[in-house]
Amino acid sequence: MRGTMVLARCVCGAPVIGSHEQPHPTRFWCVECVSFVEAAIRGADSFHGYLPEGGMDVVGFMATLEARLIQAALKRAGTVAGAARLLGFNRTTLVEKLKRARRRGDAT
Repeated sequence: MRGTMVLARCVCGAPVIGSHEQPHPTRFWCVECVSFVEAAIRGADSFHGYLPEGGMDVVGFMATLEARLIQAALKRAGTVAGAARLLGFNRTTLVEKLKRARRRGDAT
């Protein structure tokens, strides 16, 4: 059921309406967490002091961010070696990350 809206939990724990079209349907991001990442990307001045109102699970958030970046790099590069180059990893490091993700049941 692609595109169906579901009530889920964001990586920060907040309830969120999401879509099965997101890369990890079990790991949704709320508007505040998306804003958090966008602020980080814009740089230190706009990022300083920003944190979602209810706090966040940094470990889960970073794992989700890394998984999404890996998925995007794999899609763009088409190969594990190419994706590793895009991400600044050794190919073997990316292979190990992908193996761990598969063991956990992640969709990366």
